[in-house]
This record gives sequence, C-alpha cells and structure tokens, in this order.
Amino acid sequence: MLRYLMRLRSSTVGRIDLRETHRHFSMMVLKPLEFADCVTDSPWFRANLREHELALERSYKSIKLLESQSKELISAGQSKQAEC
Repeated sequence: MLRYLMRLRSSTVGRIDLRETHRHFSMMVLKPLEFADCVTDSPWFRANLREHELALERSYKSIKLLESQSKELISAGQSKQAEC
C-alpha cells in the first residue's frame, strides 16, 4: 500500500509533476520590496528584486501551462460530446 501511495504521489498528471507543483507553491513566500532599499540600490534589494522577478516568471509559466491544459481539456470534452 505504501509503495502504491509513493508511486501515485510521484506520478505525473498530464504534464504536471505533482512533486514539482508542491515545491513551487511552497516557495511562494517573498520578502517585501522596500522603497528605501530601492533608493539606496543596496545589494540586498537587488537580490530581493531578482527573487521577485523569478517568482513572476514561474507564475507566468504556470498560468500559461494552465491555460494550454484548460484548452486541451475543453477541446477533449467537446470532441467527446460530439461522439455521443
């Protein structure tokens, strides 16, 4: 039973790896960007800004993937409905 659950947990659904999705959402906590750090252009601010940029890129990719999978799901549902 444990082997089955581990296999199920690590399996992929469509093109999404469940482990990767969990890891992505567990890293969503970001430090706030402070205007004072922006003005001084501190190295801490640049590193924090880069973290925010990377989070936005990951979110954008996830949204695009969700959009394409939704389109595939809708077209599959429509083709299945046409068969009936």
